[in-house]
Amino acid sequence: MKIKAQLFTLDMAVAMFFLVIILQSQSGLYLSQSNSQQIGGKSIGEDILNVMEKTGYIDQVAGGGVSSNAVASYMREMLPPTMNANFSLTSYRYASDFEVRRSVNSSTGTFSTPFTASRRVTLIPRNGDDDYILTEIRVGYS
Repeated sequence: MKIKAQLFTLDMAVAMFFLVIILQSQSGLYLSQSNSQQIGGKSIGEDILNVMEKTGYIDQVAGGGVSSNAVASYMREMLPPTMNANFSLTSYRYASDFEVRRSVNSSTGTFSTPFTASRRVTLIPRNGDDDYILTEIRVGYS
């Protein structure tokens, strides 16, 4: 009887050992997927801001030539189908004090957390006054 109890205990210990190994490998897999999703979202957000900045699109939005619906359409063209983004832009003019010139918020839809955020400050000198454009894009999986 004593040997049966010891074998049962040993069998249970081996089963628990394998269960712990399986659970640890699953949690590690989930964490690595979560981190790669965040890194992917961050790089996509940075890429979108780079394209907007280099093509002059941010200046057009700040100048009032582009609506928030047009910004959402623009972002949808660049985003993978499984992702959504929120974009915000605030344009300030500085002469003797800061004054808000334009504020735009645009979204392609909702996304789950976690999301990543990328921010930029752009300085545009114009006729002795400086325009500061603050942009932020949040990207996440829908």
